[in-house]
Amino acid sequence: TLGDKADGSGASTVTFAYRYASDDPCARLPVGVALVDAAGNVSPLAETVAQLADPPAGVNDLAVSAADDGPPDGAIAGAADLAWSPSPDVFSVAATAASTLDVLGVLGPPLDLDAEIGLGDAAYLVYERPTRQAPAGGDTLVATLAADATGYRYTGGAPGTQRFAYVRAVGCSGVPDIEPAWPKLRRIAFDADGALVLPAPNTPHALSVEPAAGGRLRVRFAYAPAGQEARAH
Repeated sequence: TLGDKADGSGASTVTFAYRYASDDPCARLPVGVALVDAAGNVSPLAETVAQLADPPAGVNDLAVSAADDGPPDGAIAGAADLAWSPSPDVFSVAATAASTLDVLGVLGPPLDLDAEIGLGDAAYLVYERPTRQAPAGGDTLVATLAADATGYRYTGGAPGTQRFAYVRAVGCSGVPDIEPAWPKLRRIAFDADGALVLPAPNTPHALSVEPAAGGRLRVRFAYAPAGQEARAH
């Protein structure tokens, strides 16, 4: 039984706790609540969708390469190709929306999951930021791609500019992965001619040369791999 709050606001909050388990990575549970007063009057139905499955695994092997359409055009100035290995948990939202559980059919029409989730048929989301640090306003979504996508082409990069990009996977439940973005950030930079600056190891530092016996020289240097985009061999 619901009544007015003691503060006179007229609002009440009720919490119900239920437990569901599902091995289906696409599992979503439509949830609806309606109120019936003492006179038998029924309120309009409030509906939402709860995700039951865990968030999907993210993409792997994210790599940047020069955009090249081959002869006669060759490399494309101001363009770069971003490629990745697909997430094992990516499914098409559109393919699974047709199997919506109509558990609310007795109270009202079934939910439109595509409209509720707001991702349509997107399965990969490409984001970018101007620096390695996350901007205060959040990263910029630059592309939404279908489940069979394994790459995205950046175009229109101005000479002497850079950006940092990463990709999120969206499972068939409509929820993106929650893996940290920073390990998957890839720098996309263009030189003064608009050519892609390919990733390279960090510059060695603390370089010194010392005389050694037998007319030899001993060269010492330090190397820190933190933050680099290519692995030194």
